[in-house]
Amino acid sequence: MRFLFVLSLALSFQITFQNILNIPLTKQEANNESVKQNRSFLQSYSVNSLVNYELAHYYGTIQVGSQNQTFKVNFDTGSDTLWIPSKDCVQSGKCQGLNVHYDCSASNGCSQTTKQYSIQYGTGEISGYIATTTVGVCGLQQVQQSFVLVQQTQDFQNSQYDCLLGLGMYDLINGNGNSFVTNMKNNGIIQQDMFSFYLGFGKSDSQLVFGGFDPKKVADTSQIYFHPVTLIQKELQRWQIPVKQVNFEKFSYNLSINSNFALVDSGASLIYLSSDMHRQFFTYLIQNYKVYEKSSEYYYTSCSTSLPNINFILNDTDGIERQYSIPSSFYYIEIQDECLIGIKRMPDKLSDVQIILGNVFMRRYVTIFTHNNATIGLTLSVANPDDDYRNYPLKGWQIALIVVGGVLIIGVISYCLYRKVKERRERNRNYLNQQLLSNQNQQQIYFQGQDVAIDGDYQNDNNHQQEQNQFQDQGVLIDGAINHDQNNNQNIVYGQSVQG
Repeated sequence: MRFLFVLSLALSFQITFQNILNIPLTKQEANNESVKQNRSFLQSYSVNSLVNYELAHYYGTIQVGSQNQTFKVNFDTGSDTLWIPSKDCVQSGKCQGLNVHYDCSASNGCSQTTKQYSIQYGTGEISGYIATTTVGVCGLQQVQQSFVLVQQTQDFQNSQYDCLLGLGMYDLINGNGNSFVTNMKNNGIIQQDMFSFYLGFGKSDSQLVFGGFDPKKVADTSQIYFHPVTLIQKELQRWQIPVKQVNFEKFSYNLSINSNFALVDSGASLIYLSSDMHRQFFTYLIQNYKVYEKSSEYYYTSCSTSLPNINFILNDTDGIERQYSIPSSFYYIEIQDECLIGIKRMPDKLSDVQIILGNVFMRRYVTIFTHNNATIGLTLSVANPDDDYRNYPLKGWQIALIVVGGVLIIGVISYCLYRKVKERRERNRNYLNQQLLSNQNQQQIYFQGQDVAIDGDYQNDNNHQQEQNQFQDQGVLIDGAINHDQNNNQNIVYGQSVQG
């Protein structure tokens, strides 16, 4: 049964949701694990990662038909049937809000019947024809599966998924009544006829595990307790367990476990209480805390307010009472600067169910659904409310603060860059001045050296000229002496000749 957090309410309070990214499917393997009550489940399992859409619902993916067409799907333990929009429904606009369709005529192995089928949910309705095709998860082998090829929908305008896969105990439109998970087990795809949910507060840490549970998502694997599913006629069978008591602080609400049941529903966003239980719970809160009703039985409080735990007392398969506590941090859904209390009154049409334990409860506890034993195992999860992923719009003062902060940061950075550039220019200017002065000094020294060289050459020339003149004078004297000697010699010779 699909009790989505009413999106029209979200719109009325101006909640802005952003597109959610697809998370790829992964496959993991693990060893055997022993759990409470000597149940040993072979931990060979397949994990389908789920996307958290603002704590309202979680969706994963499936592959459909011979072409392995991928659809975003809401896995719903509150219903038992798979439905997919048909080509005609989407193109005609009768599937409002659903844009991805399946063309049965274009897929090998898909067969459509003329048998009509309709499903009414808590906040929506679909109708179409029964068909059969192959369906797979986690990239594993596909199984033959009956489904409703939808021709018309109502109240699915704001869905973030393309289709819905019921994970109830039975699937009545299948010829043998087997559920999708049982079909996987019978085809040898998984070894245990079971599945489990871990729903986190983060955007992409949630998962649906086929064939077991992931021990890494469990706070303590020795503290897993199983509770018997109340068995009724097959066509009405649901994942419901008996409840003995609901209490919070000094208030307690006792129930008969033979006629009061809690439906564990992954398709429900909130916790739903019967009308009388809901009235007493909020009467107590309003009298003792700052809690106020805002619209259509939705109650709010300040997110800084710590409200009391709400506790559910359940008997396990051995008849032992087990208490499951939900702190306010787990049942708060923050909307801007206030928190919606994720507990609502049961719709009038569901008078046979006293409690619905939806995603608010399942974020606190890993839930393990076993077909063979008809039990639901509950154990504390590792989910942390501090990991909450929100994309709500910023307020005006927050935007102004961000803008002013950004301007200041840019201003500081710009000023620092300006100072650095200015200092660098100053250093460059000083360096150039020093270089220029150094060059001038070198040139002056050079020219002075040239003057010294010129003067030296001039003096050398004068000295050389003086020496040359001196040597010339000496040369004249020598020549004169020679000439004188020659004359003397001649005179001697001549004289001798005369005498002779």
